[in-house]
Amino acid sequence: MNLKKGTSMKAKKIISIALAIAMLLMTPTQAVFAEGQQEVTEDANIEIKNADFPKMETTENVPDVTLYDEKINNDTVEENQETEITQQTDKLNYVVVNKKYIEQGDEQQIVVSVGNGITVEAATLNYHRVSDGKTYQAEMTQSNEEALMFDISYVKNAETGEYQLDSLDYSVSGENRKIEFSEAGIDAKYGVNTEVKTDADAQISNPDSSSDNEIVEDVVSFDEEGNQISENSIEEAIAAQQADSTKSRAVASDAKTKNVVVVLDPGHDATHAGAIGVNGLREEVLTLKIARYCKEELQQYSGVTVYMTRESEACPNPGTSSTNDNAKRVAYAKSVGANVYVSIHMNSGASGAHGAEVYYPNSNYRSDIGVEGNKLASKVLEQLVALGLYNRGVKIENSGTGDTYADGSLADKFGVIRGSKNAGFPGIIIEHAFITNSSDAAFLSNENNLKRLGQADAAGIVNYFGLTKGTWIQDSTGWWFRNADGTYPANQWAYINGAWYHFNAAGYRENGWITLNGVRFYLEADGRMVTGWKQMEETWYYFDGSGAMRTGWLQLGSTWYWLDNDGKMVTGWKSFGRYWYYLGPFGNMYVGNCSIDGKRYQFCDTGYVVDSWIYQDGIWYYCNSDRTYVKGFKKIGSATYYFNDKEQMATGWQNINDSWYYFESSGVMKTGWLLLNNTWYWFENDGKMVTGWKRVGAYSYYFEKNGAMCIGKKTIDGKSYDFGTSGGILTGWYIKDNAWYYTKDDLTMAVGMNQIGKNKFYFESNGRMVTGWKYIDNNWYYFDSMGAMRTGWLQLGNTWYWLESDGKMATGWKDFGPYWYYFGASGNMYVGNCSVESKRYQFCNTGYVVDSWIYQNGIWYYCNSDRTYAKGFKQIGGATYYFNDKEQMATGWQNINDSWYYFEGSGVMKTGWLLLNNTWYWLENDGKMKTGWKSFGNVRYYFEQSGSMVTGVRTIDGQKYDFGADGVCKNVQSGWNLENEDWYYIIDGSPKKGWLLLGNTWYYLDSSTGIMRTGWVNVNNQWYYMDSNGAMLTGYQKIENQWYYFNKSLKEIPNGALGYTGVTPIMGTSTLGKDRVTVVQKIVSHYTASGKLYPSNALNGVGVLGGTGGAQYCHFL
Repeated sequence: MNLKKGTSMKAKKIISIALAIAMLLMTPTQAVFAEGQQEVTEDANIEIKNADFPKMETTENVPDVTLYDEKINNDTVEENQETEITQQTDKLNYVVVNKKYIEQGDEQQIVVSVGNGITVEAATLNYHRVSDGKTYQAEMTQSNEEALMFDISYVKNAETGEYQLDSLDYSVSGENRKIEFSEAGIDAKYGVNTEVKTDADAQISNPDSSSDNEIVEDVVSFDEEGNQISENSIEEAIAAQQADSTKSRAVASDAKTKNVVVVLDPGHDATHAGAIGVNGLREEVLTLKIARYCKEELQQYSGVTVYMTRESEACPNPGTSSTNDNAKRVAYAKSVGANVYVSIHMNSGASGAHGAEVYYPNSNYRSDIGVEGNKLASKVLEQLVALGLYNRGVKIENSGTGDTYADGSLADKFGVIRGSKNAGFPGIIIEHAFITNSSDAAFLSNENNLKRLGQADAAGIVNYFGLTKGTWIQDSTGWWFRNADGTYPANQWAYINGAWYHFNAAGYRENGWITLNGVRFYLEADGRMVTGWKQMEETWYYFDGSGAMRTGWLQLGSTWYWLDNDGKMVTGWKSFGRYWYYLGPFGNMYVGNCSIDGKRYQFCDTGYVVDSWIYQDGIWYYCNSDRTYVKGFKKIGSATYYFNDKEQMATGWQNINDSWYYFESSGVMKTGWLLLNNTWYWFENDGKMVTGWKRVGAYSYYFEKNGAMCIGKKTIDGKSYDFGTSGGILTGWYIKDNAWYYTKDDLTMAVGMNQIGKNKFYFESNGRMVTGWKYIDNNWYYFDSMGAMRTGWLQLGNTWYWLESDGKMATGWKDFGPYWYYFGASGNMYVGNCSVESKRYQFCNTGYVVDSWIYQNGIWYYCNSDRTYAKGFKQIGGATYYFNDKEQMATGWQNINDSWYYFEGSGVMKTGWLLLNNTWYWLENDGKMKTGWKSFGNVRYYFEQSGSMVTGVRTIDGQKYDFGADGVCKNVQSGWNLENEDWYYIIDGSPKKGWLLLGNTWYYLDSSTGIMRTGWVNVNNQWYYMDSNGAMLTGYQKIENQWYYFNKSLKEIPNGALGYTGVTPIMGTSTLGKDRVTVVQKIVSHYTASGKLYPSNALNGVGVLGGTGGAQYCHFL
């Protein structure tokens, strides 16, 4: 586009705003808020008038710009010029609000431009809701030079309202800065579900959001050969880019002290092909070329190491899916210590789509990686746009399937970006151009353009890291390296033109051996750090990719080496504990079967000698893991071998230490039977050939001195034996004609009872083994199916038997502890009701006698579990029975020990009332029939000597009583009455209760029953003593050799309560005096001298025993 010469700075700025916004936002309408007072300070000679604002000429593709210029006037210009000089450091160029009205669920986008030529590292937009003053913050999501983009999503109805932008917090080169919008005169607002009136400085509209082809033609176009045909030449753009690149090399300083690792990923490969574009262009081919050019350019800078995930069109990870291949590429980047991962791609889409775009990580999970990725992406895109490619912006693409990071936040869509973030470094994807667009494809068809794209990628990376080129300089001291900015590396490593160098503290290049942090390096004479093999003084060393001298095990490809602690490559034998290794003359670890000094050894896959067979010159040897060849016996696996003094494996007959052995052709030592030339031999488990007698299994054999087995008849030690044709005399068990026999160790046949092993067996006179029952010496025995004699319990069918410890079958009674069993004449165990010796017994199902009723000849008996029949009283269940001397159960009246009892027809002893033949009887709880008086509470009965209850009028002991028809005594004589050996005192027909005074004597009748009490009685917590006639005692009384005194007066009760308990009175003669009075006086005097108190009435009334004087005892309080 062209501007007229008279176009004001304000107009230029607004047009630049429109273009910047067009690159970031492709929505129809945005509101632009500009800080007008700052625009004119760029050129103080330009005048702007309200009424006559210059018009501008634009191409048809430039968006319309609507200006609100009522804020711009001469007074404001002059005032704001002064303001900037004194207060502003960074200018607030403009604020763009994408939509002044948005609905719930929509997203607001805001762009803020600040400063000129600065790089904003991070930014936060502060705003608030007008209705309640609630404040919010939004983090920067994209940036393009000074233009910062913020995305704000509204998904909740509660977020309805008017919002106003307040300020911007941002950082530049680590310095935190802040701009207040109100101070800049900007009043930016928008509404959520709410209409808001705004006063914007301009409105930007984009009449055709799909005009990619038209826009790119304004920038640059190409012919079919890729040559530029537009007025803006790419050469000029590249020149400008190179100028910017040179300028940027002096920006970063930390690259001089720390090597940068860049991993370039040429997207796709021959297996996982990419897009196919116009004229047959293939993405995987173009990306590899661009990556190579990028690497070539980067390697010209110091302090950077470049790796590529593939160096050819072949897949670097054969046999993998595209997803797994990409994952392995990122894993490779992590393994080499990548600082960044740059994936190079071509875009594809509709034929009208064109331009370059770069994807970087979102801010989730690792926001720092997102920030750094944004910076790197912006630097790279800046260089690509400088080539003339249309700017499609730096972008974030979130997962569309809801995938998340470890913290649950939404993950990035692209696998290499997501994987790089998880690995701890930023990954970006560069979509250089649309391979499906004819104009872009024409550009990509030119090899020189591909090189320029690679150089542009490199320039962006160089700018991001601040990499520099420099010059080698030699002075009288040595060589040093001057960076482009005049600085030089000192006391550090520097990566220069594809090689590593180390500079000392003075900045001079070192060579030879150096040690850093305990790690040794070797530098060539020209200072280049050595990697790989290096021979010095006929000794080989190995230095890894970092230049560190390796020690210990080293694997290169499939070959292993051992380097000692000095780094020297080892050759020859080397032991590690019990493991032996051999390193060849080139240091290579031997594996497999190898010959060393004329001997062969077997090395396992991990290199150490293993026990193994060695076949050499037609002879077998065996080598141990300690390198020694075996001599003598050797057990290998489950077999035993023998090796002679020459270490050769033996076969055939061998005489070893005066014993003969036989080894098979395989070398295995023979044991057991051996048939040679129709002759049998036997070898023990240790391999020795047997001579003489030998039992094998159930047979006994005899072997001659030469080991040959005897057959036929043979006389040995004066005894004749017949070995038959098989050579074996059977011993032990053998079966013949379906019967078992046993030959004893003395080769005689077993007959009769024989102990064999743990069991006894019985053999008939012909040697046949017995099974089942066998009658031996008047006793029965039982032998099971295996012939073993049984003891203990034996069940045959449903019948049980008991066999004693010697095997004899039991008959008759047999007790086991408290249990009794009976075995019949046939040995069968009795169960159920059985008669034994004319008596019947009840045997339970398991055979022992149980308590049980026995009914025999019309009479009931009761048999105990100990086999005895019950006699006398017997409690059975809850009832009592009586069995006479003949063990028969009693019924009816029975006189037992001069007492009458009554037993029902069931034998149960009767208690309580009994009615027989219209006569009532009373039977006590023990069953005895009652005679004489019987009381039930206040009711009395009288029973004759026959036990019958008295009714009607009857004179008893000279007293008439009326018992009526029911036997209840109606008239009772007053005074003392004896009943059931208890005395009652009757007054007016009722027994007296409590205290009773007759004459001068007190009695106590139980308060509940009226029975006269004797002995100790407690009444109202006072103790009294009644003699055997019931009379209360008073005064001194000796009871059970203990003296007591009863004389306490209480109201309404008689004297006689125990006054002082637990005290034994002093009676009779003592050492204190001959009479009681003297003793008491002395005790009282002694007690008075002690200063203690005593009862004042203790000496009142001196009298004889039974008197009331206190001097008759002494009790101190």
